[in-house]
Amino acid sequence: MERRGYLLNDSTGRKEYFVLRKGVLRSYRSDRGELLKQIHLAHSGEVNLLHDGVLEIKAHSPYTWEYTLVASTEEDAEHWYDLFQNCIIESQKSIQNMIELLRNGAQLVKYNYSNYKRTRRLFWISDNGDELRWGKQKSLTDYSKVDLRDCIGIIYGPVTTTFVRCQETGKDAPYCCFSLLFMGRTLDLASYGDMINIWFLGLQYLISRYGTGGQSMPVLSDSQFVVKKGQYKVMERAHQLGVTYMRHLVLSVKEMGGMYAGDSEQFWRHSIRAFGAGGSPYKPPPRSPDARSKLPVPKQLPGVRSADNVKRTKDDDAPMANGNGVATSGGKNTEALELEIQRLQSENERLKATSGDISGDGSTALKFMEERCRDLEGQVINMQQQIKQQQHSSSQDGTTLSNLRKQVEQYQAELATEKGGRRRGETKVTELENQLTALTSEKTSLEATVATLETRLQNEAAAAIESKTSVLERANNEQAQRIEELTVECGQVSKARDDLAAKNEALRKQISGNEEQKSKLRNLFVSLLSKAKDLQILQTELKSAVSVELRQFQDSYFVPLGRGVKSMGNSIANMQDSFKNVQAERRRLHNMVLELKGNIRVFARVRPISDNEKDSEPKDGNKTVQFSEETKVGIYNDYDARKKWFEFDRCFWPGSQQQDVFVEAAPLATSVLDGYNVTIFAYGQTGSGKTYTMRGPKEDPGLYTRVLSELFKLVDEKKGSSRIALRLQITEIYNEQLRDLLSSNTAPSGPTKKVDVKLGQDGSVNLTNVEDYPVKGIQDVFKLMNEADANRAVACTDMNEYSSRSHQILTVKVENESLETGTQYFGKIHLIDLAGSENVGKSGATGQTLKEAQNINKSLSALGDVIQSLQSKSSHVPYRNSKLTMMLKDSLGGDAKMLMIVQCSPAQSNVTETLSTLTFAARARSVELGKAKRNVRASEA
Repeated sequence: MERRGYLLNDSTGRKEYFVLRKGVLRSYRSDRGELLKQIHLAHSGEVNLLHDGVLEIKAHSPYTWEYTLVASTEEDAEHWYDLFQNCIIESQKSIQNMIELLRNGAQLVKYNYSNYKRTRRLFWISDNGDELRWGKQKSLTDYSKVDLRDCIGIIYGPVTTTFVRCQETGKDAPYCCFSLLFMGRTLDLASYGDMINIWFLGLQYLISRYGTGGQSMPVLSDSQFVVKKGQYKVMERAHQLGVTYMRHLVLSVKEMGGMYAGDSEQFWRHSIRAFGAGGSPYKPPPRSPDARSKLPVPKQLPGVRSADNVKRTKDDDAPMANGNGVATSGGKNTEALELEIQRLQSENERLKATSGDISGDGSTALKFMEERCRDLEGQVINMQQQIKQQQHSSSQDGTTLSNLRKQVEQYQAELATEKGGRRRGETKVTELENQLTALTSEKTSLEATVATLETRLQNEAAAAIESKTSVLERANNEQAQRIEELTVECGQVSKARDDLAAKNEALRKQISGNEEQKSKLRNLFVSLLSKAKDLQILQTELKSAVSVELRQFQDSYFVPLGRGVKSMGNSIANMQDSFKNVQAERRRLHNMVLELKGNIRVFARVRPISDNEKDSEPKDGNKTVQFSEETKVGIYNDYDARKKWFEFDRCFWPGSQQQDVFVEAAPLATSVLDGYNVTIFAYGQTGSGKTYTMRGPKEDPGLYTRVLSELFKLVDEKKGSSRIALRLQITEIYNEQLRDLLSSNTAPSGPTKKVDVKLGQDGSVNLTNVEDYPVKGIQDVFKLMNEADANRAVACTDMNEYSSRSHQILTVKVENESLETGTQYFGKIHLIDLAGSENVGKSGATGQTLKEAQNINKSLSALGDVIQSLQSKSSHVPYRNSKLTMMLKDSLGGDAKMLMIVQCSPAQSNVTETLSTLTFAARARSVELGKAKRNVRASEA
């Protein structure tokens, strides 16, 4: 799981090259630039994806680090974010697996500094991970331990003094050793095989989490640990072969390069150059059949015969061999020196690239640089030996020139004696002279190469020594700074010691004074103790005297007073009972008077005030709505600071329950079974709670459900003596049009059957094209009501979120036949949820909603005109001005019982509408309809 790419660093304002691999994020100056930072996301890492492609990264290892990075696109940012999250999850999962293995425990070797010996023990960590324990076997009590919270760091490899001094270190591989650092001591351990990865990385995580080193401790990532492990393995192998670490590494690289056909030297040169940020992979050149034919070969002088394909003669064997050897040796030495130069350059670049990775490793980094310096010094010695060998080769070249001159002289002598071989001799002389010239040129080139190598080796040795010196100077500066800090701390400790001495002296003086005061207090305590005993005796005498006096006082005053209080309580209870009886009798007589007069009964109910409405309440302490007894309600108008009182048959305050309203209305509603026509309707402005009173929520139903449930209950009780049938119809008046809500094709704007109101000659009201349905239980009613609700017109206004836009009338027709006498009773009850009157300016109604509000207000105004005419006993009552008043004609015109529930708002912002509503209700209460009559048909028998 790896990703690379450029991101904008918001803190620096420049783009940096980031590499995310195996839970570690590295930042480079460019894709081939130097390493800037690296963090371990597995150690408390957090990544947040902000807006516009911004990534927020927080980490605490190897130090507290926070970056705000900006991707080129939001999609690229999401890809980075997903990979970050996956890396964190996988890294933490890997760490948790390691921790679980450490809890189970494993065999480790413990090195002892005191006796330089190694012992094998079972090591494990505690359940919460803050202790490292060991013993001969895993036990709950018998074990040794160290507290990881006191640990300041962990080091990989045998680098502590214990490992250096212990003679048995060689029994464990260097890459299996590690040490835990504590103040004043170390715990040196060695693992077996691949368990070193689990122990080192797992303990490293626990120490970074719990240890005192905490988040400032240097931390190795998984890949860095693998590199370190590989380095220790190479160092161990070099030690076994008896060579330096760098020499063994060079030989291994050469051996690996030889595995590829072609120019292996060129392959490794390109590999080093292609090594990019984060370890870019490099593909080796492809193998080809003629690859070896392209390898550079030593130039062979003209006329010189190879030992492989030319048969040497006795005369020319020695000189030709020497000539061939010189040419071949010179070419090989040149190639070897060039290869060594290139290798040193590559090694120098690699050391620069890796210096950033190891710079944070404290003493381990210093030892690493010392090892590199020793390797470079060994290389300088090897190169000097090669230079000496090259110089020796040059002297051999001089000897070869001397031999060639002798050969020339020999051939010249042979030319003088052998005239027949003159042409061949001249040719050989020419060849030898050409060979001499080539060797002379090669010698000059080799001398220049040797000089260049000496210069480069001196420069590299000086650079290595300078690097080592700078590291040592930096360490010395840090030690000097630490010494200064310790000196300051010593001064502070000395000052604190002097302060403590002064405080001790002051405390001694204070203790001396306290001893004197203690002696005085002891004498005072003895005196007070004597006085306390005297007071106790006096208290006992006073208690006895007070008890006698109190008993006499109770007998004289409290007993007669108790009898009087008891008698008064009985009188008050009797008076309360009498008052209740008087109230009940008054209510009975009042209802009887109303029933005889046929008045419209009026209840007033005030809904609770909302949080938004509380801000508009009067500031002088007066409440908008006040109550007196159970029948009076007062309305305070903050505009003119006046209060007006109204009296109704019953008033319900905001805390009243639905059951309270039903108890008062139940006798009137259930009289429908006795053949009476009953009408119950709720009136008030929009948002005052009319639908709540009539319908109510499912968990606290209103009058619809409670009245019909009571009717079905009474029907069940009369099953043995009567045959009762109930039929239900639900209609609405919408925009002055009657609509059947239970018709299958009913919709607020769709085609409907024409429904109309017809007035009979006897004054009865009949509806055309309205279907009624038999109901046998409350569940049948619920089903029909749900169907009607789906077709009813509602809308949202500024005054009410769910404002009814029509008057809904639920009608139940009852036929009750007595099984004993055969007498039939025909009753009918209307339960009406009127739409609320609206102030168009407040409700914000427009368009269709405005038209609906105008029709609602028109029908309610017509109802007011009818009430006004009935109150004044006018000869003409305008029932036909509205469909609503026509529907209520048989209720308002007599022969019926009628209950109006007036709903009011408690808010001062609605006080004008509230006063208007209550004034209308008071006018309706004074209307006399006459005594209600029963609809009875006697038995024909």
